[in-house]
Amino acid sequence: KKRGCMKYIAYKLCFQTGVHFGDGMLNDTKSTFCADTLFSAFCIEALKFGEKNLQNVYEKFNSGKLKISDGFPFIDNDLYIPKPLYTVESSESDIKDRKKWKKLKYLSLDKLDDYFAGKLDVKKENDRLSELGKFEVRQSVNLRNEEETELFSVGIYHFNNKLKCGLYFILGYEDEDDRNMIDNLIYSLELQGIGGKTSSGLGKFSTLPQNLSESIVGKLEDNAEHYILLTTSLPKDSEIEDVLAGSNYLLEKRSGYISSNTYVKEAKGFVKKQDIYFLKAGSYMKKRFDGDIYNVGGQGTHPVWRYAKPIMLGV
Repeated sequence: KKRGCMKYIAYKLCFQTGVHFGDGMLNDTKSTFCADTLFSAFCIEALKFGEKNLQNVYEKFNSGKLKISDGFPFIDNDLYIPKPLYTVESSESDIKDRKKWKKLKYLSLDKLDDYFAGKLDVKKENDRLSELGKFEVRQSVNLRNEEETELFSVGIYHFNNKLKCGLYFILGYEDEDDRNMIDNLIYSLELQGIGGKTSSGLGKFSTLPQNLSESIVGKLEDNAEHYILLTTSLPKDSEIEDVLAGSNYLLEKRSGYISSNTYVKEAKGFVKKQDIYFLKAGSYMKKRFDGDIYNVGGQGTHPVWRYAKPIMLGV
């Protein structure tokens, strides 16, 4: 049973610099990003072209005409997704083998059937993923004024460019015009960078589109018995009870600061967004849900949106 007439494409971000994706601590970083980070970046870029553009981006995503996944690793032409939160009976079940399964964080989209059949070569997958990139802590200096200098550490992740590694996200779209709009926003974002510390030159990338196989596109559109969540997202209040029944999921706290110069009339430094708990990508769901775009601002001059609408893969 087909659902809609959405088209899907993967955008590979090939990073020319290290990246910093906030994990609560400045001296730490994740090697991936959630969809809400990308959505916020799109909103900030759109606003540079005027309020109307921002409204348009919001409306297209809110109506479900556009959808995005989280940012996941790719190595050359292999696209990886989070290991599903589903316990697989492996043919070998000694302790060493179980440790390998536990260590596995991602698996290649092509190997999904092998995974569910318990036939995945876990060691091979882990070995390949271990070459994705490396983590560095960089010492930086904050010059408050001429007398005062402050040292601080920034966690940076470097992708292995020799192996053509980076992050990709999936875009779902109905109209070519909307895809062109996203293309323009991505182009604008390439120069700006994505993630934290872009003012220090981090997060710069170039983009390569990659088509998804027909069988994967089918799985993104079909109604299935179960689904793997590809977007860290959150059902609406009216959906939540139904969606969580019989599903395996982990929660992820999403927090952060509002990066808008006009949100508060007087400059009061950084304003925190409201914390919100999402279902983590890789969660194994019994049912599709719509999710929402939540306002996590407070008493400021405009809403602050956090994207929480999913792309789900039927399995």
